[in-house]
Amino acid sequence: MNAAPRLDPAKIERGLRTLGRPLAVWGFNLAKMPLGVAAGLRVDRIDAQACVVSLPGGWRTQNPFGSMYWAAQGMAAEMATGVHGYVLTQAAPVPVRMILSGCQGEFTRMCKGRGTFHFTQGDAVRARIEETLATGRALTCDTEVVGYDAGGEQVSRWTFTWAFRARLER
Repeated sequence: MNAAPRLDPAKIERGLRTLGRPLAVWGFNLAKMPLGVAAGLRVDRIDAQACVVSLPGGWRTQNPFGSMYWAAQGMAAEMATGVHGYVLTQAAPVPVRMILSGCQGEFTRMCKGRGTFHFTQGDAVRARIEETLATGRALTCDTEVVGYDAGGEQVSRWTFTWAFRARLER
């Protein structure tokens, strides 16, 4: 019986380190998410467990009411959860499909100024990717992000469901 393919720790570390550099994030956004460049998305902090993504307030992201548009918040919140899955799937020895399969947002107040979106479930994403590498089954992972305004007040809470499936030779 063959052992399950394993994630490459060096590739994970390199991927997290790369996405922690502003110029690399700009390049990533330009190549993969051009709207993120236009909106001013940036990764403020990333490690194996957590990610903080921020988005400026102002004319690029505001709605007619002078607060941050819900879709701009959703883009930043999705990125906060998605970068872990992206880095981990790139560190897999076999192709792993990653697709967003669900999204839910709840808004508690208007977001004025720079918004920050905090994700702290990197271990849950890693566990699901390791499980699909072991089984080849399609699996989902619910991830949560909390958004804060420039004053540190909670403005939104998001749940994104990511689906992962490893393509194993059987």
